[in-house]
Amino acid sequence: MCSATRAFAGTKLVDPNCTLPCYQTIQSAVDAAVHQDTIVVVSGTYEEQVKVYPAAGDTNQFYISFMPDDLMAEPPQIRWSYTDTGYILCREWAGAFEIHNDRLDPSGRRCHDMRVTLKAFEVIGEDDAAALGVFNAADDPAQSYATGLFIEDNYFESEHHCDGTVVIGNKGRYADEAFGQSPKWGHFLNNEVVGNIDAVTTYHFAVTARNNRLQAGSEGWHLGAGRIDTTAPSSVPDSLESLFEHNLFYCSGMLGLHFVHGSKGIVRNNIFSRNQEEGALVSHALYLGEPPTPSDPMCAVDSTECFAPAVNGTVVPTEVVAHNNVIDITDGNGLRVHELCIATLYANTITRSGTQTAEQPAFEVVGPNPGTQPLLSTDYELLWANDLDYADSILVGANDINDDTPGGSNPRYQGVIPDGSGVAKYSYMLKTISNPVCGYAAAANDSKAIDQGPPGTAYADSSSPPGVGLTTCDIGAYGGKHNIWDPTGVDLCLEYVEAVGNCNLGQ
Repeated sequence: MCSATRAFAGTKLVDPNCTLPCYQTIQSAVDAAVHQDTIVVVSGTYEEQVKVYPAAGDTNQFYISFMPDDLMAEPPQIRWSYTDTGYILCREWAGAFEIHNDRLDPSGRRCHDMRVTLKAFEVIGEDDAAALGVFNAADDPAQSYATGLFIEDNYFESEHHCDGTVVIGNKGRYADEAFGQSPKWGHFLNNEVVGNIDAVTTYHFAVTARNNRLQAGSEGWHLGAGRIDTTAPSSVPDSLESLFEHNLFYCSGMLGLHFVHGSKGIVRNNIFSRNQEEGALVSHALYLGEPPTPSDPMCAVDSTECFAPAVNGTVVPTEVVAHNNVIDITDGNGLRVHELCIATLYANTITRSGTQTAEQPAFEVVGPNPGTQPLLSTDYELLWANDLDYADSILVGANDINDDTPGGSNPRYQGVIPDGSGVAKYSYMLKTISNPVCGYAAAANDSKAIDQGPPGTAYADSSSPPGVGLTTCDIGAYGGKHNIWDPTGVDLCLEYVEAVGNCNLGQ
């Protein structure tokens, strides 16, 4: 192990009303923690900043977990306030809960294999503080210091941290930081994140993001360099790519999901709903963006959004497969792709995009030469009730479905759920004229999304419900091989419907 004089690993209880051997603050328990400790926290409000570092002497391994003492009680709440005078340090270490694995922080520690589990907490950053911040140095081109993050069942909220509510990694404002900073990997499951700027901002984090609800004033999730280079240490499993599935991206003022800067992975079976901006600005739902190279013209607009060339001076492209997503009510593009992104797209529904102006088509490619798309493959998309479906005819798939007929041809699914609560809730289940699906009343007409995706068993619905009709792939978030939203596989009709509402935009 890392040290010959180890304290015994075990459970450390945090209870403000306890006496020794308990701990009255979370930070005091962290300061005493050793490899493989679990910090168990009693329900209550903890007005403190928590900073997690590897234990002294742990240069090889340091694993630590944070859990409530009672999963049935109200979750422990961590609150911390920070005021940034002038926003000079707004990306620095200013989170209510911070995880550090670097040599630049005050502890001067870092570890080759650090892993942190955070489960079932409420973390709130007040004023200019983020809720969760994960930081590492940018001097690790050998990728030898890895941080595993296992973030589950939490609620995160912040008021105005300029990089987001959850900030993981360093933004590319330093040379070669996209792939020079230490790698981060793990999962982000069943969390709700609310922020006035970005909900989640991550850099060099290969993540499995599943069953999250994300709402933000700017971007729901900004994924930069969301892959791990092959030089990563052996402690990192085969998590070289990022996966987004069964998430709800809603009510964001700029972008739902920004998949960008050399990220690689899959975006499937997500719902993008009511991503809109008030006033003259517009929001886009899913943006598959540019690679990390200063030669891209977008860097001339904002150099902070661009990275230096990656390893050996080569450009690492953004690569993504995006399928079976529902994109509904967007005042800008529903689906926006950069011309240098290597993208494979199929079985997505894009409905009611360009709600503020006909100059914003549902599907658009941006960049210096958007009329040629050698890196893009698209087919079997369903576009309905958009002001304009395509920015260019080259984007039209041979098997796309385009229909502006009102009423029964609407692929948007069931609409408002009258559950008696008095709060508007929205369902995205497929319409059906036969047996009701998942308890929803039968609709007058079929959705044209049913059985209209790519043919063959490789694309077929894995379960019915939520699939409808035959086993042929249904277009949208409840079709295809990954159409079951419940992570346990038990509730075939699970969906994220609460509090979507109308984003206070009067629609």
